[in-house]
Amino acid sequence: MAQARAVGIFPQLLLVAVLLEILASGCSLQTLSMMEGESELEGVWDGVSVNGCPAQEHDTRCRAVHRISFTILRENAKTFGFYHCAPGTMPCYDRVESDLADTGEIKSLQFRRSTLWFRVMRNDHSSCLFNTIPSANRMRGGFYCSGIERGYWQVERVY
Repeated sequence: MAQARAVGIFPQLLLVAVLLEILASGCSLQTLSMMEGESELEGVWDGVSVNGCPAQEHDTRCRAVHRISFTILRENAKTFGFYHCAPGTMPCYDRVESDLADTGEIKSLQFRRSTLWFRVMRNDHSSCLFNTIPSANRMRGGFYCSGIERGYWQVERVY
């Protein structure tokens, strides 16, 4: 019984740790007020996403944590990229029955005032909209996926 309780509390402790890291880093996060456009976003960004509650289609996905990454590239004044989601506490949404990764392409990026919005088209043809106020080496914000999932995310530049 005690072991089952300890296993059941692990995802909650992981969520608390992730949220504390997001909050703590937010206090020291320096936003670039004038990024030099999308070229400053180039690179590989790794981090996590955490599903919100209770607005999930499946109650079991409440507070699901996923490992995510974005690879943002620029060629001939066009910015594009790739998305990758790997299971954390639960499989990525379109892979509910497996431990396979979810991939997609960043189809559009645009700034509205200081907020960056970008759309990811996933390999199952669903889409996710991410928003952030980017900084030099960290991005965090909200996401909304095809009316099914929403939550928060944070990534750091690793390359």
